[in-house]
Amino acid sequence: MSDNSNGTETIVVAGAGYTGQRLLKLLTSQASRIVALSKASNLTLSGVDSIQIDFDSNSPTRVEVGKNARVCYFIPPGIDSAPEARIEKFFEKVLDSLPVRVVLISTTGVYGNCDGEWVDETWPLNPQTDRALRRFIVEKYCSSWAERHGVSLAILRVAGIYGPGRVPTERLRQGFVLTKSQSGGFSNRIHVDDLAAICAAGLAGDATGAFNVSDGHPLRYRDYFDLVADVWGLPKAEKDSENESRDPISPTMRSYLRESRKIVNRKLLESFSIELQYPHPRQGLIACREAG
Repeated sequence: MSDNSNGTETIVVAGAGYTGQRLLKLLTSQASRIVALSKASNLTLSGVDSIQIDFDSNSPTRVEVGKNARVCYFIPPGIDSAPEARIEKFFEKVLDSLPVRVVLISTTGVYGNCDGEWVDETWPLNPQTDRALRRFIVEKYCSSWAERHGVSLAILRVAGIYGPGRVPTERLRQGFVLTKSQSGGFSNRIHVDDLAAICAAGLAGDATGAFNVSDGHPLRYRDYFDLVADVWGLPKAEKDSENESRDPISPTMRSYLRESRKIVNRKLLESFSIELQYPHPRQGLIACREAG
């Protein structure tokens, strides 16, 4: 692969999954070389240089991006004892030179349970699940690395991502049960297309630091599931039972239900000059339904 001898920027999307692929489709309309790094071997997008790579390999593929590369990093932390191992390998063994800009995808889970309070970027970090703790460790590593190398860094603390194929309609069809203790907490979301647009703005911009990413309209869990039921015309989840024996939710979903916070997105909207396409979950859910 050729480097950037003509002075144009390369944009690297590390992790071409659900959100990454939508970001790539946005970026192909821009005049830059686009590189997608993914474990999948079947990623084919017009205008994208797709490279299959395993970040857990001892000898990962070396990627020539040249100078002035901008990176959006989606890859989740490893599940071993060193959550930062993948991103460390990415910077040291995958990229052939230092990027000028990194957008790191993290999670609002780093704040932990906030008992339903409004949470901005000044709220103390207190990750309480293993998944959030791993993201927190990667945040610290990336912040230290960026400061040490003089690289511009934006950390996006992303709320729950929803979009086509990522709405709990099947749970409702299967008779989903929300217990009293689970249904009253606040949850936060962002539509995948809005998140992709935010990532694109983050790559193009120069604002640094941590930014909360949500639509700014937190809902109690029971209200969100009721909204999904209303939009799709499905039976609403039961909420008056403490019996979870019929509850099909995963341990990850259960951990979400134990935490409650209302995410403030003001800093993001102002710093990135973003106007959300779906500023309320109802609008986004209707779009998901219409998308099939």
